Amino acid sequence: MRDSFDVVVLGAGLAGMAAACRLQANGFSTLVVEIHDKLGGCAGYYERDGFSFDIGATTLVDFDEGGVGGEFLKEIGLTDLALEHLPGYQAWLPDQTITLHRCPEHWRAERLRAFGDTPETRRFWRVMDELAAVFWPGAAKGLRLPIRDAGDVTRALTTLSPAHWRHARHLLTSLGQLVRSSGLAESKPLRGLLSMLCEDTLHARCIEDAPLINAALGTSIRGRIARPVGGFKGFWTALARRYRDLGGDLRLKTKVTKVEGVAPSLRVETLRGVFQARAIVNTIPAPNFAAMAPADARARMAPFLRRDAESYGAGIVVCLGVPQSEVVDHDHRHHQLLQDYEAPLGDGNNMFISISAAGDELCAPAGHRAVMVSTHTELSRWRDYDHAQAVAAKAEIGAQLLRYARRVYPRLGDNARVLEIGTPNAYARFARRPHGAVGGVRINMRNSNQFAMPCDLGGGVYVAGDYTWPGLGSVACLLSSRIAAEKIMAAA
Repeated sequence: MRDSFDVVVLGAGLAGMAAACRLQANGFSTLVVEIHDKLGGCAGYYERDGFSFDIGATTLVDFDEGGVGGEFLKEIGLTDLALEHLPGYQAWLPDQTITLHRCPEHWRAERLRAFGDTPETRRFWRVMDELAAVFWPGAAKGLRLPIRDAGDVTRALTTLSPAHWRHARHLLTSLGQLVRSSGLAESKPLRGLLSMLCEDTLHARCIEDAPLINAALGTSIRGRIARPVGGFKGFWTALARRYRDLGGDLRLKTKVTKVEGVAPSLRVETLRGVFQARAIVNTIPAPNFAAMAPADARARMAPFLRRDAESYGAGIVVCLGVPQSEVVDHDHRHHQLLQDYEAPLGDGNNMFISISAAGDELCAPAGHRAVMVSTHTELSRWRDYDHAQAVAAKAEIGAQLLRYARRVYPRLGDNARVLEIGTPNAYARFARRPHGAVGGVRINMRNSNQFAMPCDLGGGVYVAGDYTWPGLGSVACLLSSRIAAEKIMAAA
């Protein structure tokens, strides 16, 4: 069995598999090592009693033709991936329901209806639309941050036309600043919706923390979301097949214990053997990698890890396998709920409901649906629990999320065949996430964009995924994987 490769990739989540597929498609020999028995990472799935549940991400973003995801599929030759391009989703605020339409015209009309057709709201949305229109294509063309050298400067200048360079000034502006300068600081519905969207797409604690450009992209994903047929089980089955067709080597249930050396003579020690590599792409959680990384890479990561040590978020998910009759009351199958404008986000106050498609029997048996109900939580809360307290808290939050979800589906869970709850303790135990943290670093004005952990750690070691720029989510993982792959190809 082969033990020497051009590139060894640590972790088989979206960033890791995307980097490996890109490199393999461009003539590099690659190995992906993954500690779990299946692919996915924070966009994974698990199966129970005939149901397949997505246990992190439930949708893909920008997988249309010409989008970041669409270009990735084209580059690696995955032309038969079955995707359902969603019409949008619904946001349930305390005092109204807003439909986030995929169709731009419908969305413009809906937001003016919901937030008022005033000069202030029109100005606010005009800025948000302009930034999204500039930076979505910029991301697709290969914008790189943080800027580290002349090549990165050139790339940044060429991905945006000179007419759009003026928008770069917003890198130092927060979403909260735009809301205030637009005279909309007192609009609870607007702040509530923006806060929910930013927490889910950026892990930002509030709109004051959310960098404006990132927020413009994150809050506009409603026009770019898709669900794989078969959920993420279907997605990973197709991607793994394509990677192997390209000649890639995938080793599951393989724990990495140490990485040492410098390019082109790097060693990856695992419990199932030692592998040689000319370069390494790490996509496992940065704190985990730092414990086994070469000394120089560990030193370069250290200031970022110290800075962000208290900026990690966590999640809770309730997975339900239910009869189809419990979830057929709405045109949309994805819903985001806010219970209280004044309460902190998370722990049910901002939660997401995602439901598998009718007839998708990779996700659920005939006549049934797979339902995921998720929310954010603070790690500190779960660190302090003993076993009995954690069990009680798990039951309490599970019942609360189900109760809130019945705003949308009043009969949800009445006859559930499966009802299981995942907490940070489960993510720590089964997903090896540090203390159960998911989604990487909570983005804020001090750790994002130009201040993010760089991709290139030197010595042939690169990082990609949710701990570096541009952060969490399918688009972010694809972008960071592309940066790592391009740097390796350029170095070769």
